[in-house]
Amino acid sequence: MQSEAPNKTSGQEVFPYIFAEGRIGKFKTLNRVKYASCSVSNYNTQDGFVTERELHRDEVIAKTGASILTNQGIYPDRTGEGKVYPRQLAGYDDKFIPGLKNINQIWRRTSPPGTILLGQIIHGGRYGGFDTGRYFQPSASIPRLVSFGHKAGKGPVGVEMTKDDIARCIEDHVAAANRLIQAGFDGVELTCFVGYLLANFLSKYTNKRTDEYGGSAENRARFMVELIQAVRKSIGNDRIVGIRLSSDELLPGGNTREEGIEQMRIAQDSGVDYISAVVAWHESPEGSWGREKQSDHFLYSLEGIKRHVNVPIAFGPQLKDAHVANRCIKEGLLDYWEMCRPFLADPDIVNKTARNDVKAIKKCINALWCGTKFGKGQPYLCALNPLLGHEKDPQYQALPIPWSKKVMVIGAGPAGCEAALEAAKRGHQVAIFDRADRLGGQVLAACGDTYGGTSYLSLVEWYEEMIRRAGIGVRLNTEVTEREIKAFSPEIAILATGAKINRNLPGADSDHVFSAFDVLSGKVRVTASKVAVLGTNMVGFAVGHRLFEEGKEVTYIEKGSKEFRREVVYNYGWRYRLWLKKAREKGLQSVTDAEPVDITVNGVNVLLPGAEAKLIRADAVVLVDRISEQGLIDYLTENVDVLEVVGDAVRPRYIYTAIHEGFKTGRRV
Repeated sequence: MQSEAPNKTSGQEVFPYIFAEGRIGKFKTLNRVKYASCSVSNYNTQDGFVTERELHRDEVIAKTGASILTNQGIYPDRTGEGKVYPRQLAGYDDKFIPGLKNINQIWRRTSPPGTILLGQIIHGGRYGGFDTGRYFQPSASIPRLVSFGHKAGKGPVGVEMTKDDIARCIEDHVAAANRLIQAGFDGVELTCFVGYLLANFLSKYTNKRTDEYGGSAENRARFMVELIQAVRKSIGNDRIVGIRLSSDELLPGGNTREEGIEQMRIAQDSGVDYISAVVAWHESPEGSWGREKQSDHFLYSLEGIKRHVNVPIAFGPQLKDAHVANRCIKEGLLDYWEMCRPFLADPDIVNKTARNDVKAIKKCINALWCGTKFGKGQPYLCALNPLLGHEKDPQYQALPIPWSKKVMVIGAGPAGCEAALEAAKRGHQVAIFDRADRLGGQVLAACGDTYGGTSYLSLVEWYEEMIRRAGIGVRLNTEVTEREIKAFSPEIAILATGAKINRNLPGADSDHVFSAFDVLSGKVRVTASKVAVLGTNMVGFAVGHRLFEEGKEVTYIEKGSKEFRREVVYNYGWRYRLWLKKAREKGLQSVTDAEPVDITVNGVNVLLPGAEAKLIRADAVVLVDRISEQGLIDYLTENVDVLEVVGDAVRPRYIYTAIHEGFKTGRRV
C-alpha cells in the first residue's frame, strides 16, 4: 500500500504566507490560494446547461483546499456572439440559474466553511460567435497572428461593435452577474484578458476605433470602466467584483507591462475588489501556456504593480512551485497564488502543501492536452490526471481484488509506472523491469526538447518518489527475456515496452543515421553540419528544433502534404508554425510529399509526386518514425495467465494515451 512520507514540519510552518488569512472586499479568505476558472470544460450541454459530469468535477474542485473557487466562465448574451466553446455554460436567461445553483450548493456543502465562491463571465470577442455567423470586435479590420481562433475566410465573420452593441453587452453582463448572485455566488469575475472581448478594446493591437472607445488609453478602457461600474451598482458593495487583466500582452504593437499596470489602476479606481493578473494572449508568440519558460519567468510582469494598485493581486502563469509562490507573497509581488492547469494535473496541490509533502505533487508539465481538447470543441482532459472528467466513470474506478497477485510490469515509461502504482495501491505484489538505468522511458528523451522539455523531469521524479513509497520492486538495467519472466513467474504481465525508432528503411543502420530519442536524450551528439530529419510529428519537431538551434543546416522530410499536420498539439501547433516561418528565413528547409526510398552516404533518396526521384543531401540523418516494441508478446501470451498491453506498445501515440491506459489497466487487473 502507498504510504505518506513522514513530515516533521507542517506546511503552515514552511509556507506561512500561502496559508495566511487574507481579505478581498468585505470577505476574509482562509488562505492565499485561488482556484482559477480553468477555461471551459466542455462537459455541459450545447445549449449551456450544467450536466452531471460537470457536477462530479465540482465535487473535486470543492476539496482542493483553495480559499477562493472560481467557476468556469458563462457567456452572457442570448444571441451568442460571446460564446467561445461549443459546450460553454450560459447565463443569459433565468433558466440557467438552477444549474449554477447546483454547482454552488456542491461547493458550499463540500468546501471548508468560509470558502469564497465566484462566478466568471466571459464574452469571447473575436474568439466568440461559436454558434452564430458573426463575432464582435472593436474595429472592422484588426490584425491576427497566424491562425489562432477563427481562421480567415472560415467560420463566423468579425463585426465592429456599435455603441448600441456596447450598451447592450453591458446590460447582458449585469443580468448575468445578478443570476450568478441569485445562484448563491459571493461575487463575479469579469474577463479582460488573453484576447477576449474587453481585452480587444483595451489593446492597441486590436482597437483601431476613432470614437470615445478607441485611441487613448483612457478611451480604450472606457468599455471596461462602464462595465465594472454597472455591475458594481447592480450587485452592491457587499458582493465581490473582480477582474482578469493582462499585465503584459506580449504582442507586436500590443500593450506593454507599463500600460497593463495603468489599466489595472483604472480598474481599481472603477470599483474592483481584486485583480487577477495574467500574461500574454492566446495568440502571443511567447505564450504563458507553453512549457518553454521556467516557473518564475513571468514574475517580471508583476514588478511595480503594487506601487500603483492597492487591491489584492492574484497571479499564476507558470507559477507551479509552492516555495516560489510563498516567497512572492512574502515579498509583496502578489497576494494570491492562482492556479488553473496545475489543479487539473493534481487537485490536491494545496492539501499536499499543507502537509509539507510537496514531493507528492504531480506537477503540470504543460502537455496542453487540456487546451488541445477544448480548443477542438471536445471535453478537456489532462495528460497527467486520467480522472479529470471521469470521476464517476466505471472504467476509471479501482476494482477490488479477490487476492493479491504477482504483477510483472515490463517497461518503466509513463504507461508502466502508472500501471504499477495503481496495481500496487490495490494490494498486488508488483515489480517493474526496464533496460534503462532510470525510470521514465522516452519521457527522459523528451527532457531534451529545447522547447521546454525540462518540465518533463518533474514527472520522472514524481514516479521515482511514488514508486519508492509504494514499495514496488524496481529492476533497472535489466533486459527482460524469457529467462527473467520464468524466474519471476508472474500471474499478470503488463507489457509497457513503448515504441522504438523504425529502422526498416534501407541504409537506416548506417553510422551517420541516428535515433531521434538518442539525440534528444544526449546519448549521441550529431557533429555533422547538414542534417535531414525524417518526419515532422512532435518528436520530429523537437529534434529538428534542437539541431537547428545548435546551428545545424536542417532539412525536414515529410511524407504528407504539410508539416506538423499529424500528432501536433493544437495549442503548440501554431507556435510551431510560427517558429518554422522564422527558421525558414534563416535557412531551414523542408520537403513535403516526399516518400523516403533509402539512405546513402550522400543523404536521403525520396520519391516526389509524379514518381520524380530526388536526393536530399545530408551528412547525417535523424529517424523519427516509431514502431511498437512487441518482441515478448507471443511468449507472454502463451505463458502468463493474464497479459495486458498498454501505451505505445499497442501503437505509437501520445503521453496522455500512455498514462491513461496504464492507469486504467492498473485499476482493473
